[in-house]
Amino acid sequence: MIEDPEDPSARVVFEEVVQRARKGELLVGVDRSFARRFYTTFPLRTIEEHTGEAPHLEKALVLGAFLGGPIALLASAVLAAIFIGWWSLIVIPAGFVLWFGYYSQSVLASARLTLISILLFAVGVLFVASSPAGRSLWGIALLYLGALWLGRFVYSGSTALLRNFVLRNRKAFEWLRGQLVLREVR
Repeated sequence: MIEDPEDPSARVVFEEVVQRARKGELLVGVDRSFARRFYTTFPLRTIEEHTGEAPHLEKALVLGAFLGGPIALLASAVLAAIFIGWWSLIVIPAGFVLWFGYYSQSVLASARLTLISILLFAVGVLFVASSPAGRSLWGIALLYLGALWLGRFVYSGSTALLRNFVLRNRKAFEWLRGQLVLREVR
């Protein structure tokens, strides 16, 4: 812990950071790989011991995405093998390579959910609007894009959730202060 939680100056620092962050004067950053590890590897009991709060929902969301991405990827590969036959010999390996590349780029601060969310929504609409014969192909695409979206959410979502956690919980802020990056907005 950086500061004594009972120290009045620590409370002032936290309140000032929160106030300035809400006004848009200060950016509070968290390393994406740390945020992912925080929600996927830190036990809730440890988090609660240090912060007085157990973020069950946040941990469930990140762990769900962490596990759901590979499951959706495998499901899309199985469906591809069933519905597109020998083409799956090309599509499945290419899909795995693309997924790993996309997932590895998700740790970058510039990686956003916007484009993949739009694509996922569009394919969802096409899936619903398609004929029963076309649903199998759109279903494969929907699962695959879902895997990409979940892979991106693991990092961008955990970062946003952890940032919110440290801005609402003084003990979390103090415990994780060494992992935070505070930048003035100019």
